[in-house]
Amino acid sequence: RAGGLPRRRRCMPVRMSHMNSQLDVAAILDPKANFLPTQTATFCNVFAAAFLALRGRVVPLNKTANELADWFSSPKAVGDGWRKATFEEALKAANSDGDVVAVAKSLPHGHIAVCVESLPNTPGRLCVSAAGAANYVRAPIERSFGSLKPTFFVCQP
Repeated sequence: RAGGLPRRRRCMPVRMSHMNSQLDVAAILDPKANFLPTQTATFCNVFAAAFLALRGRVVPLNKTANELADWFSSPKAVGDGWRKATFEEALKAANSDGDVVAVAKSLPHGHIAVCVESLPNTPGRLCVSAAGAANYVRAPIERSFGSLKPTFFVCQP
């Protein structure tokens, strides 16, 4: 169990209040002040796990982004409600306060981010909250992934 949080069966969100909306979670975690990269490590995997945990989802904390890319297709993840999604499905779910991740494999460790609601002035553009070489509360996905092509996974309640 990551951080002592209880293991959840399926993807049943914990809706204690509206405190755990996507952008509230991003603000609480404050990636601009926390999860900062070092000279040898970035923490996109830890940020994504913490973000999803605050929304009632449990994903492995001890895996790199490359390993998480494989995990989201594993029987365990599928049994917990995660499924591969198209860009359009990811955008729709993220804009509906759903739980969506974008993950890309790359050497040495890949990248993962949580998809969040689009910016008001760009409603059709997918945004992410992420930690990595640069950290964002909400930014267009291209800023976080650069030239990497992510795969999307949504959690079905």
